Amino acid sequence: MVISQFCLVMAVGSVYDKNAIVTDEYPGYQYFRLALKYSHEVNSSFSLIAIQTHILFAWYLLILNQKGPASIHCACAVRKALHIGLHKPPESNVSPVVKEHRLRTWWTAFVVETFCVSLLGTPQHISVDHVDVPLPSNTQLGTDEEGLFFDHTYFTLYIKLALITSKILSTIYSKSFNITKDMSQILCFLDSLEQFEKELPAALRSSLETFIIKERKDLSFLLFYNQTIILASRPVFWYYFNLASIGSPKFNGTIWSLQPIVTGLAAAKSLIKISKFCKENQLISKLGFYDPNHLYSAISIVLISNIMKDRKGFYEISEPMSIIQFQAESGNKAARSIWNDLNSFFQTASIK
Repeated sequence: MVISQFCLVMAVGSVYDKNAIVTDEYPGYQYFRLALKYSHEVNSSFSLIAIQTHILFAWYLLILNQKGPASIHCACAVRKALHIGLHKPPESNVSPVVKEHRLRTWWTAFVVETFCVSLLGTPQHISVDHVDVPLPSNTQLGTDEEGLFFDHTYFTLYIKLALITSKILSTIYSKSFNITKDMSQILCFLDSLEQFEKELPAALRSSLETFIIKERKDLSFLLFYNQTIILASRPVFWYYFNLASIGSPKFNGTIWSLQPIVTGLAAAKSLIKISKFCKENQLISKLGFYDPNHLYSAISIVLISNIMKDRKGFYEISEPMSIIQFQAESGNKAARSIWNDLNSFFQTASIK
């Protein structure tokens, strides 16, 4: 099992190598195949290593744009974590190092699964109401023990964002969800995200305002943050888009002042501007899964907005389209799929 985990670390690392080039075989695929050889050990185990390995399998499968198998590994990681009680406080006699290790494994599984299903449009396998463990912390660790764990600042931000995302998912994918009845819930989510933004570190808040980003970790977080806003506001866009398509009198100029519309469109444009800056400064992930999918979400919102305003063509989306094209030409499997889908849409709609 350790061999499988090691091979997956190498596989993922190969993809994010700045010098990685896609040839006949995807970067890291040989390591991935070797990891598969030992995957039977992972599938039959409920250990922390098995859970972590499922997460790594999901990560690399997403990079290959194998979304179905990736979501299965995410679900396995969460289910196994639930089975061994990682979502509950451990026994009092457990050492601080083991406690922190369990905590971080649980939250990693939760975060990865949450953001995975948020893009795939599938139900989540855990409710936040079932979680009863604190956030990662170094307070109970000794000086020597702190070196065993990475700094938890950004990890904690991802967890807090994932908790909000999880609540959004449980609402918008509920069978009883009705946009007219649940609009107040959407507004609550957007208020929570606004409050969350106010609590971000000053450097991150500045990057949101200036679209100037120095580190890749800042870029990744801000993309996820804007994606979560889009996730919360997207049902409102689709609702009014459908009304506009049937000529309903409920669709009128007043919708452009509604908070979900204003906030969602602002998040889409922010995501596009951030991505543009990062491509120009070589911070964008050429082969990663999330970057093109986040851009796809932003493009969808801008497109819907433009169509409702009777605007045609590539208005406001030529730049994000060029970024996806760059990633597609670099060999990014997710970007290639998105690029083909968008071009098919434009051909069908005759607005290319």
